[in-house]
Amino acid sequence: MSDERPHDWLHDPPHDPGPAPGAVPAGAEEPEGDGFRRLHPVAAVANSLSLIRSNVLTIVLVAFLGGGRESRVSLYMLAGSFALVLLVGIGRWVRFRYRAEPGRLVVLDGLLVRRELTLPRERIQVMEQVEGFVERLFRLVNVRIQTGSQREAVTLRALTREEAQRVMDVVRSPRGAKASAQGAGAGGGGELEERQEGGSLEG
Repeated sequence: MSDERPHDWLHDPPHDPGPAPGAVPAGAEEPEGDGFRRLHPVAAVANSLSLIRSNVLTIVLVAFLGGGRESRVSLYMLAGSFALVLLVGIGRWVRFRYRAEPGRLVVLDGLLVRRELTLPRERIQVMEQVEGFVERLFRLVNVRIQTGSQREAVTLRALTREEAQRVMDVVRSPRGAKASAQGAGAGGGGELEERQEGGSLEG
């Protein structure tokens, strides 16, 4: 006679086998047809707060100097300035895409002029997970990537920990290796590549 106890489906939950190989981590954005992914919507809020924090003095000076002695005008200009910064933050989130490939990271960004930036792992000096204040509230993290040039620095905001680790693992893997998740494709050349749509390259 078998000693195996029959499974009680009423009191014992079924065993969770975990995500299937290549499945998108919970909370991560589904890849688009070309493999690029959009950041979590929290990234739009984080972008806006970052812009406000770095430009708060300019915003206040413009609002109150532009309003002159009319306090109501100054308040309107102050509110309008913050609203404009919020829209810029949302616009950057809408335009931003990323794709992790074996041995490199490809990023599309630019509010008015779309820029494609390819960072091969040979040029990456720092790739780490960091927590911002807003991201911590939602249990998300940022992946900060730095090369020898500040112009090539990239921050992937508001990723789940699973997605952040996936990106780092794929980029660190050798070129030609099979990507560990949907949206990652074959690697390319070893030099930094930048392309844009219409106009000169943004700084």
